[in-house]
Amino acid sequence: MSAPLEAKVFYTQQEAFRLAFPDADRFESKTYVLTAKQVEAIETASRSEIGSKLVTIQTAWRGETLLGHLQIDVHTVRTQSEGVLVALDEKGRVSQVRVLAF
Repeated sequence: MSAPLEAKVFYTQQEAFRLAFPDADRFESKTYVLTAKQVEAIETASRSEIGSKLVTIQTAWRGETLLGHLQIDVHTVRTQSEGVLVALDEKGRVSQVRVLAF
């Protein structure tokens, strides 16, 4: 008999926000609906299918200063759920990638 499977959570969502942008005093959330052309471009670049046309981006601020953006993606790897955070700096460059849960 095998042991039950469970995911290991390394960081909660709020902990991940703080790790990515420790100086932020607020995070704003915005959900976008991707166009068919955007979906096609993402799938071509990533060589994989995206699960949804909905994408939620968190924007980190300190006062009126933009610190950057982050997105948390939850997907299945083989049979396990994985949560990954990707943070972008204020210029749109990848500044951090973290596995939040697996």
